Amino acid sequence: MSFKNKINHKINKFSPRIFERSPYERDQIAYVPKFMSQMALPKKLEGISEHTRIINGHKCTTLSPPSIGLPGGSLSRKILIQLNTLAKLQKSQEIEIGSTYAKFMRWMGLYPSGGNTGNIIKFKEHFIRCINCVIHYESTVGKTTDYSIITVINKARIHTHSDWQWSPEITLSDSFYEQSQNSAPTDLGALICLSPGTLRMDIFNFLVFRLFYLKKETLIPWKELYAMFASPNIPSNVFRQNFIIALKQAQTFYQDAKVHTTKRGLILMPSRMLIQPRTKL
Repeated sequence: MSFKNKINHKINKFSPRIFERSPYERDQIAYVPKFMSQMALPKKLEGISEHTRIINGHKCTTLSPPSIGLPGGSLSRKILIQLNTLAKLQKSQEIEIGSTYAKFMRWMGLYPSGGNTGNIIKFKEHFIRCINCVIHYESTVGKTTDYSIITVINKARIHTHSDWQWSPEITLSDSFYEQSQNSAPTDLGALICLSPGTLRMDIFNFLVFRLFYLKKETLIPWKELYAMFASPNIPSNVFRQNFIIALKQAQTFYQDAKVHTTKRGLILMPSRMLIQPRTKL
């Protein structure tokens, strides 16, 4: 079975299970930070400390200390969503994470394993990269340039007791916390099924956030989509083919999303929110 067929098999296998119960019943409500709906992180962990995207005249740069490196890949995306979700639910910049790696990792659909070849080591690297990244925005209109910066944390102290236990003390930044309080609800179960494919995860997050607020039909040109989502140096025609495939996979878990592609780009239309407000009894 080809890799593409394996991915489709995974999605087709697990999507019916996702729809058997609501994300409220599965305890899989999560919240996507706004910046993750505007620009894609690197596709994987790389030895780089700066990543820039220029989107419709807006320059978005993700920075990190060279000794640490940038976050990337599906695991970094889920960690940032989890931090954002904890801030949203706990309504505090000082978030409680828990005393074991296992609890945090299982939330993301991972089965933790220790030792030199276990995935806890990989998780630690992603986590450190995530909390140390900075997102810098630069937007110029005419003779006026606006700048804004989002940092993930104000400070953090992480004491590791063993391969399985830690004592993280995390204080999120004002800018990250502000984004968390205005973030859109999403279905963690869907994100777990869509991973490790970063493009389909990014498209899913984009749809969830944009359609949560969308009031009128909107066209996103292919040039803008390329700037937001494409990996470096990928030909535009290859990106377009990959995008259409990933969009279809993302829509498997957001069937009410009224979107379609044309020669001009992606058409978004006002749609039913992915997560409906819970009815109070």
